[in-house]
Amino acid sequence: MATNLQLRSMLTLESQPGPFISIFEPLDDVRNQDFVKNLSNRVKSSFNNKYPDKDWSPYQAKFDKLKIPRMLGSRNTKALAIYVGPTILKVFKLNHEVNEAIIMDDTMKIIELIIDTQFKHIQRSHRLFNAAIKNIKVHYHESSQIDMTTDKLDDIVKLAPAGRIDALIINSSASLEAKYHILNDLAITVIGFGGNVFLLNNDEMPNNKGVVVIKRG
Repeated sequence: MATNLQLRSMLTLESQPGPFISIFEPLDDVRNQDFVKNLSNRVKSSFNNKYPDKDWSPYQAKFDKLKIPRMLGSRNTKALAIYVGPTILKVFKLNHEVNEAIIMDDTMKIIELIIDTQFKHIQRSHRLFNAAIKNIKVHYHESSQIDMTTDKLDDIVKLAPAGRIDALIINSSASLEAKYHILNDLAITVIGFGGNVFLLNNDEMPNNKGVVVIKRG
């Protein structure tokens, strides 16, 4: 599974030429012995519908080198996240279930990795997990008292590239809506500036908001 350090390191690759292909695969599909070949063919077909055929060659070279991680039988491994670009290939084991998806864009889709890394060491302890959620809410409440929070997306979009976000907190239901693309890009930007990103469900969110930030002083 990805660690916070690996996630931050991977995002430095955003400066590499794109587009990037973000692939999420359930474990049952990955166990198929023809998985890599079938995946390559499916991705190539989708790629050629969106980009010139001549641009596919470096991606095919990456698929030719794709090796499925060992220990897929681990009880913690539920899926794979695969990121492919003309000059990069990254594979992560995920400890949560995903829907099959192939996404081609100028940026990598990292929401699934964030879900995997947050609260990584306390996920099995309800007490510690609940304490972590409570701390986030307390921090948000205290910051809101001194006007250091906002839930206005227009303001958040301005704060992120200025490096002024300490924590970006996203309602997981909001991340599935039309705002997914912009929230993903915001997450990349905030992590790039050393901030924290959390995906919480509606009950865990401060004031049940769709997205909020705690600003940096």
